[in-house]
Amino acid sequence: MKAPAHERLNGWLLRFEETPESAVLIQDEEMLAGRETLPGKVLVRGEIELRYAFALVYLPAERLIPERVFDDFRREYRGVDALRFMLAKGDTYPRADVTGYRASSGRYEEYFMREVDLAREVRVAACLAGADELVWVGAAISFWPAEPPIEPALLLPEIMPVTSITSGDVPRLRGEIAVRLRHG
Repeated sequence: MKAPAHERLNGWLLRFEETPESAVLIQDEEMLAGRETLPGKVLVRGEIELRYAFALVYLPAERLIPERVFDDFRREYRGVDALRFMLAKGDTYPRADVTGYRASSGRYEEYFMREVDLAREVRVAACLAGADELVWVGAAISFWPAEPPIEPALLLPEIMPVTSITSGDVPRLRGEIAVRLRHG
């Protein structure tokens, strides 16, 4: 199996009970050192691959995780370049070929760009590097403890809301979320 387009990060992907629609990516190992329990459910830990899944026009319940794109002039785009091409130029190349994997079955398939629904949200899935068991991240990665802040080259902030904070802020912010939900 060829590798679908992805980005790799090291860290812990957590989900808090208070915000089940979002995830927290912790890249600060010192914050987690010596802890027996973590402030949330661990979804994925270690070298994480983020994969991006596009809706299909004629199969709205299905998602395609692209591997590569060939434009009308047979120029090939792979990996993150394929994702960027789809997001920036997909509407102008309806006959471009998109190859990738169905998120539901892992089956390798090929579509025309016009069959990929670029108007619907791109869903983000995470898995251990090299694995195929996907965990859907949700609507947002709302807290991103990392020093230094996220690299601008990363595609993720273009897909969903991402905020960078320091590791010491996670317990305080989690408490604020719980208070907001109880009084909101």
